[in-house]
Amino acid sequence: MIWLEGGCKWRRPQATNRALNYRPTGSSTEAETRLEETFVYGGVRGRKSERTLRFFPGAGALEAFHARQMNLQEFRHSESFDALGQRVGLDYPQCLAGSYKCSASTTLPARPQTWVYELGRLRDAPGWTMPHATQPGVTYHPGGMWAEVRHVNGVTDVQVQDGSRRLRPGYLSTVRGSQVLWKPGLFSYDVAGNILSIGPSEDGGTDLFA
Repeated sequence: MIWLEGGCKWRRPQATNRALNYRPTGSSTEAETRLEETFVYGGVRGRKSERTLRFFPGAGALEAFHARQMNLQEFRHSESFDALGQRVGLDYPQCLAGSYKCSASTTLPARPQTWVYELGRLRDAPGWTMPHATQPGVTYHPGGMWAEVRHVNGVTDVQVQDGSRRLRPGYLSTVRGSQVLWKPGLFSYDVAGNILSIGPSEDGGTDLFA
């Protein structure tokens, strides 16, 4: 493992290279292979912004490493952050062109996911949440606890705050329009704030905690 000091208090791995055994599909014997990871720390305050994974099936001893480049499988994913250090973008692992079974003609574009924050709170996750005309896909109670999450498939998760106004659920449900898809029942608590019971649920049952 190679360490990158940078200006960070904690040492961060820049690269790892290790051997392991694996059994190829359809084979009854194990083969030694090598797994190599490299990292880039280009995010806010040195956060990890990119990771590349290289897998050399059947590489065997290190001296055979370069002779087996044709078996290379290489994947990369990257992340981006806002000024507060919150993750606002992610490209899921992508098979890179030139890798084994991954030529330029078959390489698919990276699958990106982004997040939108407002005042430090998650507001939307495009592709997963569905903002309303006047409200974001994720809304909150005044104390900061999430209230509703509207999904793109029309389903909404709802969290009703406990009657004491403490930051804990009083009731949870999942609905689609006027149809209730899931409801576990009411939450009750003891004086210390521990959950005593949840229920009754749709089937009439109640979960008790001791």
